[in-house]
Amino acid sequence: MRGISAWRKCAGGAAAAGIVVPDDASLQEQTAAEELQDYLLKITSAKFTIIKESSTEISGPRLFVGRTQKARELNLLPDGDEAWRIKTCEGGVVLCGGAGRGTLYAVYHFLEDHLGVRWWNPQEEFVPHSQDLSVGPIDRCGRPAFARRAMNMNMTGYDPPIDGAAFVSRSRMNARGPGEGAIAPKYGCNESMLLSSRPWCAHSFDSYIPNREGLFKEHPEYFALRGGKRTKATYDLTAGGLRDLFAEKLKQLILRDQAASNERGTPRPLVYHFSKEDEPNLYSESPESTAIRMREGSESGVMLDFVNDQARRVAEYDGDVVIETLAYQNTEEPPKRMRCDDNVLITLCDTQSLVTLPATHPRNAGFLNKLRGWAKITRHLRIWDYGYCHMPDSMEYPIPTEFTYQPDYQLFLDHRVQGIFTQYETFPGVVLGDMADMKRWLICKLMEDPGLDFDALSAQFMDGYYGPAGKVIARYRNDLMQSARRNPPGYTILCGTEHTTLHYLDTDFIVRARKYFQEAQDACNGDECC
Repeated sequence: MRGISAWRKCAGGAAAAGIVVPDDASLQEQTAAEELQDYLLKITSAKFTIIKESSTEISGPRLFVGRTQKARELNLLPDGDEAWRIKTCEGGVVLCGGAGRGTLYAVYHFLEDHLGVRWWNPQEEFVPHSQDLSVGPIDRCGRPAFARRAMNMNMTGYDPPIDGAAFVSRSRMNARGPGEGAIAPKYGCNESMLLSSRPWCAHSFDSYIPNREGLFKEHPEYFALRGGKRTKATYDLTAGGLRDLFAEKLKQLILRDQAASNERGTPRPLVYHFSKEDEPNLYSESPESTAIRMREGSESGVMLDFVNDQARRVAEYDGDVVIETLAYQNTEEPPKRMRCDDNVLITLCDTQSLVTLPATHPRNAGFLNKLRGWAKITRHLRIWDYGYCHMPDSMEYPIPTEFTYQPDYQLFLDHRVQGIFTQYETFPGVVLGDMADMKRWLICKLMEDPGLDFDALSAQFMDGYYGPAGKVIARYRNDLMQSARRNPPGYTILCGTEHTTLHYLDTDFIVRARKYFQEAQDACNGDECC
C-alpha cells in the first residue's frame, strides 16, 4: 500500500483488508498477527481476518505479518532475532523480522509510530479511533541497541495480579527482573546467552552449595581467613578443593538444564553466574588471596582469577557456556593486569554514582573509569544500573533521575556494553515510586534506541499521559532537575540514599511545586482524560 486509505469498516463490521501470516507461522508470528488484529479492531471497530498466505479468501489490501513469501520476494527479511522491518508495497504492508521477536517488534512499531497506539504501563493504554485508517509510504528497519534489556516490573504486585508479559514485549524489553518469571514463549521468551543467568543473577554461591554450615565443618580451609581464623561469612576463592567442588556443582547444573531444555523443546541457558555475598567488605587474608589482591590492586583480581578458572574448566566440555560475575562493591574496580577469558561476562554495578547526574559528569568520574577499565579487558560487558534511589525510605520522594538515562545509555553503547538491567523497584500497593510510569516508559524506549530525542520523547509521554497538564508537569520536572543539580548538598544522592539527603527539597522548591500542581489541576479541570 502506498499512501493508502483502504481499511474502511464494511457493512457487518468486516474490514476491507486482511492480515496474512506464513502457512507455517511461528508462535511469535501468530501472536504478532493477533496483536495487530486486536488493536486494529480497537481502532476501527472492524474485524481484520487472519489468513494463511496460500489462502485466496481476501483479494483486497493485505498486511503481511512475519516471514512470509511476500517478504522473501521483496528481500526484506532481516537477520537477528530482534531485527525488524516495515515496508509498504504494491497491495499491502510488510511487517516482518528475525526468527524470534523481530516480527512482534515490527507490529508494535507499526501500531505505535504509525497508528498512534501507546502503552503507558501494564494496565493503561491509549488507542486512537478511526473508521477510515490511512498510512503513507513506509520503509523502516531497526534492531535494539542492546542485546539484553531488563528492568524490575513487579507485575505480581498489581491488584488484581497480572502477568505483564505483553507489556514487557510491547515495550521491547526482553527480560524481566529477578524473581519476576520468564516471558511467555508466545511473546518471544528466549534463554540465549545474554538473556539469562543460572542459577541466580547475583550472590549465587549458596545456590551451588546451600549447606554452608556443613561444608565449613568438613572443610574450614575452603573459607576466608580473617585475623588468623577461618570464617564462614565468605569463601577463600583461591582454595583448590573449593574450586573443584564448584566446578563439579556447575557441571551437574549445566547437564540438568540441558536435559530439561531438551524435554521442553526450548533453548538452553548459556550463562552461569558466580558472585559473592551482598556485603561490601568480605575477603580472605590467606597468603594466596592477598598476593593476587596486592598485584591487581583490587578484590576483583581474586574473583576474576576464580571465575577465569571456572570458565576454562567449562570450555573443556561445553564451548557455548559463558561464566558471569558481578563487579560489585569491593570488586567494582577492575584489576590492573588480568584479562577476562573469552567466555567470561562481567556485569558492572554502579553503587557509587550520584544518581541525578550522568556518568560523564566529573562527580561520577569514578564509575566512568571503572567502565572504561572493564571495557578494555572483557569481550562481554553488561551494566547493573540502579537508575533510581530504590530503597523504600526514599523512593516516594521526587528524584529527577530521568535526565541521566539517555547520556548514560549512549555512553554504555560507546563502550560496547551488551546489556542493561535497571533495578527499578516500585512495590505496588505500598510505594509506587516517583513518576514510576514515566520513568519506566522512558527507560524502555531509550534502552531500545538511545539516539531518540529525549525532549520529544518526554513531551510525548507528558502530553499523552497527563493531557492538558502535561506541559505543566514537564516544567515541574525540569525545575526539580535544576534544583537538584544546583544545590551542592544534593550531590550526595546515591543509590539507596535516605530521604534526609535530599536537600534540594527545601521550602522554596516545595512552594513552587505546589503552584505547579495547582496549575496542572486547573488545566485538567473538566477534562476526563486527566
